[in-house]
Amino acid sequence: MMLARMICLGIAVLRARALPRWVGVLFVVVPFLGAAGPQGAVSLAPDHLLFIGLFTVGVTQLREIHAPLLTSAAQRSSQVAASG
Repeated sequence: MMLARMICLGIAVLRARALPRWVGVLFVVVPFLGAAGPQGAVSLAPDHLLFIGLFTVGVTQLREIHAPLLTSAAQRSSQVAASG
């Protein structure tokens, strides 16, 4: 079930183009890497790749949230400097 959900998430990311394309490709490839069942220390690679993708999603969203705040703060400071 997780395999199908991650593939659908990857396809949605690719179609929406709201995130870097490599994140969508990563979400599509990671379930297959995990299902392949690598042995030893390499077995954690799909998990680490998934965490990198999810971390990138979080960072991208935080940058989009804070970007308007930073621009509005810059506009206020330029207005204060112009009036003072």
